[in-house]
Amino acid sequence: MPILGDLKAQFKEASARYAAANGLERDAGWFMLKMHEEIGELTQAWNRFRGRGAKGGMVGKRTGEGHGG
Repeated sequence: MPILGDLKAQFKEASARYAAANGLERDAGWFMLKMHEEIGELTQAWNRFRGRGAKGGMVGKRTGEGHGG
């Protein structure tokens, strides 16, 4: 699967640049958090695709609306 290999190389390059620019160490914890972030974005895209996503992105994130607080 050459496409996946290309994407992997692009991700590795981009994440190395980001880590260097921000003084981050890409250790096991960083990779776990990054995967969690990416899965969250994938879930958000899936929900939008299925018509379940929130309109406008971060609904209630700043005000606490709709999140019980």
